[in-house]
Amino acid sequence: MEYLLRKKNRQKIGIIFTFNDPFASLIDNYSRSYSTLLISSIVSNLHRNYEVKKISAYGGIDVDYYSLDPLTSWGKERKLKHNKKANTLTLFVENRLSNSSRPTWDKSTNFKISTLDIRLQNPAREFINTVEEELGIQLRIVQALRTTAEQDSLYNIGRTAPGNIVTKARGGLSYDNYALAIDVVIIKEGRAIWTVVPNDVVKIGERLGFEWGGNWKRFKDYPHFQMTFGKSIRDLKSAK
Repeated sequence: MEYLLRKKNRQKIGIIFTFNDPFASLIDNYSRSYSTLLISSIVSNLHRNYEVKKISAYGGIDVDYYSLDPLTSWGKERKLKHNKKANTLTLFVENRLSNSSRPTWDKSTNFKISTLDIRLQNPAREFINTVEEELGIQLRIVQALRTTAEQDSLYNIGRTAPGNIVTKARGGLSYDNYALAIDVVIIKEGRAIWTVVPNDVVKIGERLGFEWGGNWKRFKDYPHFQMTFGKSIRDLKSAK
């Protein structure tokens, strides 16, 4: 569950509140895990010092942290995530799933991942989840599997169709056509931010084994991340 927090005019700050206030304790972190009992104390202090408004239901299972029950939540991982810029707080209550097996924050991205080569699905999930967890940045996969016909249509833009050239690869000559690549965009406040992804995002992708299109010398493709598994386009074409 995600909440918008606004400080009340009169603050009731004490020793316990200082330790349990995510706005004070998460100065250098986007997220931190707490025990269920400690979350109850945090919530109590937030109610006294903040106006709290529920704004979305994403993040783990659909549970309101105001009624979090230590008994029914036993064995589940609980995490409070604080977005300092947006003044929001998110509670995650989820089974102990790794970043590679847990669904991402975005339904569209989860569907796109399902179209990828089975070998790429876990790395793709881990990439999206790790970027959000470590950097507080939400990425959406806007392109996964692209058919040969779709690739040809894209290739024609700037050649036989209006627009600027966006690719040098004809149908069958892109790793997208073999479900081995993704294109991503940053989503902020529900809107796509079409800028080059930050270097920290690239570093996470490369750490997980992705090749970034922004490093290519001839034709840079900044939203593009791929895993070839040692296969060339010729290998993939001949295997079809």
